[in-house]
Amino acid sequence: MKDQILLIGCGNLGRLLLQVWHKKRCSVSVFDKRKNVKNLLNNEISNVKFFQNIIDINFDEFSIIVFCIKPQDSKKLFYDISKFINKEHILVSLVAGLEINTIKNCLKKNNNIIRGMPNIFCGVMRSSTAIFSSYKLSKTVKKKIDNLFNLLGANLWLNKESEINFFTAMFGGGPAYFFYFFNVILRIAENHGIPKKKAEKLLKNLLAGSLEFTNQNELSFSKLISLVTSKGGTTEEAIKHFEENDNFFRLFSQGIEKATLKSRKINKSLN
Repeated sequence: MKDQILLIGCGNLGRLLLQVWHKKRCSVSVFDKRKNVKNLLNNEISNVKFFQNIIDINFDEFSIIVFCIKPQDSKKLFYDISKFINKEHILVSLVAGLEINTIKNCLKKNNNIIRGMPNIFCGVMRSSTAIFSSYKLSKTVKKKIDNLFNLLGANLWLNKESEINFFTAMFGGGPAYFFYFFNVILRIAENHGIPKKKAEKLLKNLLAGSLEFTNQNELSFSKLISLVTSKGGTTEEAIKHFEENDNFFRLFSQGIEKATLKSRKINKSLN
């Protein structure tokens, strides 16, 4: 029998999840108090059961409950639904910064609680998603979660909950870092006289080509770099400059470290 999924919260990330899972024929219902969300979903996706009041939900119908809500709203909501939750429910929290122990204290029950951290690429089924649970999950439960999140891209089960801070900084923010890098190249191209719209088209083609080339050639990134870099050529000159100055690696590493520290601070304020 297909698992019935209840998605609690349907903001930007929730809508991306819903679109993919609905497309992949998962059975998903939605709870969100906002009327405009209901109207929006009705226009975008057909045949999705929508709830605006907790008391209208028969929680026994659902085996997996996914929480996709704002951190500041999360504790109250967990308290509110605690009386409807039973020990058979698989609870998946996508709430940034909220630790499993805090969720457990809100629910007052010993459930299968799992944390997940996808990124915005889940909407195109290319997310890099971290998954963690401090509970000893059965093979059945773990497989269900893997199956659900494999639909969004690639998954990694973490060994420690604290590792989510780095994962959030590195892979959660990863899309923005790629976009930032390409925006730098765009500015350089514009400075050399290429019109912005033309430069954007060329860069998008470069990005798509890089991904396609990477998928077709199962080589390390170092090897891929060497394929493009001819000895004594122009690309080698640029790569040499990057390597000798080491600025790019150092700045990027420092940025990720700052983002990791920020994630820890957010965690501390919520738990």
